[in-house]
Amino acid sequence: MKETTPEGTLFVGSGVIAKGRLMVPAAATINGTVEGELSAQTLRVMNSGVVNGIATAEEIVVAGRMDQSATATRLLVIEATGVIHGQIACGELEIRKGGELHGKIEMLNNKR
Repeated sequence: MKETTPEGTLFVGSGVIAKGRLMVPAAATINGTVEGELSAQTLRVMNSGVVNGIATAEEIVVAGRMDQSATATRLLVIEATGVIHGQIACGELEIRKGGELHGKIEMLNNKR
């Protein structure tokens, strides 16, 4: 059977609960639930996805829910269905109409 998932990626499907410390070298897509620590190059929390813990990535896109702590060193995007509660740090921030952000925000100083 040919592998269809690119190397270094993580996909957590709907109904799946992953707990612990996850270090993903490339992209992580969350449709289920992640509890604990998650680091990736890019993180996408889909509509049914939940991340409860500490998340770190260059780019984070949230259409689902994140609780506790999120650091996007380059860009954080909160889609219209996205909700974030907790401590946030990001280089740039985009919030679509309807998206929610509750908590403390720190804008990182990205010198160019």
